Amino acid sequence: WAAPSTMPNWIEGMKWESDLRIRAQQDRFPDGNFTPLQLGLVEDPIAISNTQENNDRYRVRLRIGVETKLSDMTTAGFRLATGSIANNPLSTNQTLGNNFDRYAIGVDRAYIKLHPTQWLTLSGGRIANPFFGTDLVWHPDLNFDGAVASLKRAFNSAASAYVTVGA
Repeated sequence: WAAPSTMPNWIEGMKWESDLRIRAQQDRFPDGNFTPLQLGLVEDPIAISNTQENNDRYRVRLRIGVETKLSDMTTAGFRLATGSIANNPLSTNQTLGNNFDRYAIGVDRAYIKLHPTQWLTLSGGRIANPFFGTDLVWHPDLNFDGAVASLKRAFNSAASAYVTVGA
């Protein structure tokens, strides 16, 4: 049934990741700063709730995840993270000093990846950002729900091309 002192392949193929961050954050605004409502940028005064009051916060973030190789073509993974994903899909930070309340922890990622060929990857579930991003477009901490196909082809050591589509 099993060889002594051996583990199944899917357990040996596990890759764990985790990080813990504690930081101080200061939000400072100049005297006489306009609100987005005064500038006519938004109609809802709660859309951006604070542009005038300085704020000092101490924050913590914890993320724990695992990815495992199920077969030569298939990997699966999940990651748990602190923070209220319902209120802010980018931040997994939890503000300290919330009157002894427990921190919210949610499923940050849960996915399956198929690698039928060297140049094609199919992913589905709640996945890490598969698209090319910068500080202006597709923040690296943003996760997507759905399915993605990524095609990557290297022509030589200096030239390659890729296409990513998703729904």
